[in-house]
Amino acid sequence: MVLIFVGSIVVPILSPYAATDMVGMSLSPPSAETPFGTDLLGRDVMTRTFEATRSSMLVALGATFLSIAVGTIWGTVAGFRGGRTDAWLMRLLDVLQAFPPLLLAIALVAVLGSSTGNLILTMGGLFVPQFARVARASTMSLRQRQFVRAAEVLGVPAWRNVLTHILPNISTPLIIETTSTITASLLTESALSFLGMGIQPPTPTWGAMIAESTSVMTNAPWLVLAPGAAIMLVVLGFLLLGDGLRDKFDPKAK
Repeated sequence: MVLIFVGSIVVPILSPYAATDMVGMSLSPPSAETPFGTDLLGRDVMTRTFEATRSSMLVALGATFLSIAVGTIWGTVAGFRGGRTDAWLMRLLDVLQAFPPLLLAIALVAVLGSSTGNLILTMGGLFVPQFARVARASTMSLRQRQFVRAAEVLGVPAWRNVLTHILPNISTPLIIETTSTITASLLTESALSFLGMGIQPPTPTWGAMIAESTSVMTNAPWLVLAPGAAIMLVVLGFLLLGDGLRDKFDPKAK
């Protein structure tokens, strides 16, 4: 993961070509000048792949952090307040989860537009229910603990009780959930870009690069191998990171 992130920053800077430069003949195979070959327009595939890493990760991380913030607040309030507040908040999440995520993302992007900000807002909203349910379940468990009850008896305000006693103790499952949400965001962004509804050209993205190569992938397989391998490695890296965090911090896994 470190090598991929460093490469996404360093390679576009050190590369003699920009992501939009026509550096050679169309569909040139990998060579010393272009290690990953060139695409249909003669652009360097290696530079575009690492540039796309930066674009895709920006959307995925932005969407994940947005969903963490909203979902944690939502689930904590529902779990701590309970009663009618909990019922209403969770029913709203049920309505949101009733729609297939990719179809809902396509509909929202079609309405809002396919800018980077709109993609982050759209995908951030899609993954709010995951964090909300994790936060709610953990909060409901802690709500009955003696140190939380004692703080209430001593007159500690609810907001301060949540900040000092609830949030620090539910952070571990939320951090573990973060890794799987980042992978889901990456795959959703790639799917939208493949359909032409992600970040628009000339900014490269993995999904758009794969979409451009579908008509010539039998003659120029390097066009799909480079972005496809990038998606696989990044998703695999985050999944392994999530498994490692779960083994380290989740007592049930032990």
